[in-house]
Amino acid sequence: MQRKVVVLRHWLGLSVEETARELGIGAGTVKSHTSRGIEKLKAALALQDGDEPGAASEQPRTAPAPSGAPGVS
Repeated sequence: MQRKVVVLRHWLGLSVEETARELGIGAGTVKSHTSRGIEKLKAALALQDGDEPGAASEQPRTAPAPSGAPGVS
């Protein structure tokens, strides 16, 4: 169910209410499945990258700003 919720919410762009209606579940259930599904996805990606399972949520990775970008000294 978590996979379906994440796909509907983040891949197809449905709202919480639209996802709940599509799956026949409550909005709170959509929110909890979304949260749990994203945490599992982060952990799986962290393992794939060779990081510790909890590292993905502790320190977000950011790409360096391109040189000459506005606001970059």
